[in-house]
Amino acid sequence: MILIIPFARTYDRAAFDCGVPSLNDWLKFQAGQKERRGNTRTFLAVESDSNEIVGYYASLAANVELPVREGTSLRGYLQPAIRLARLAVSSNAQGKGIGSLLMRHFFVLALEVADRVGVELIVVDAVDDGARDFYVRQGFSSSEPASLFVAMSISTLRSIGKHV
Repeated sequence: MILIIPFARTYDRAAFDCGVPSLNDWLKFQAGQKERRGNTRTFLAVESDSNEIVGYYASLAANVELPVREGTSLRGYLQPAIRLARLAVSSNAQGKGIGSLLMRHFFVLALEVADRVGVELIVVDAVDDGARDFYVRQGFSSSEPASLFVAMSISTLRSIGKHV
């Protein structure tokens, strides 16, 4: 069984390998520092039998300026957002639904935050095209086909939230 728990230094992060060195290194060397500073909040997907970390995500508060779309009344301004800063699943656990489980957990917490503070969007800078495609399948959209930046309005999340 997979448990999603708040970051704890007691779990062995050194063994985590998702196949993307920057995501591995962030968990191993920076996650603890970012937690202590209040910069991010990280959640671990842990195998309950072995206490092995099989995935994680980190989020933080952000302001983003979306590009102005021609033909609309939208003006470029900073929009309050929650940034999904990192999401990774270990190589040996990929394809088992852990990424989707982590996303559902993130969505629930994002809605809880949005109920208490002003938030318009959730945003992600995907690490590569495959990750962007994963986020699009989760309900995010990209304003430009080649862009790794994806976003979802809180109102969209609320509309799909009953399925989360």
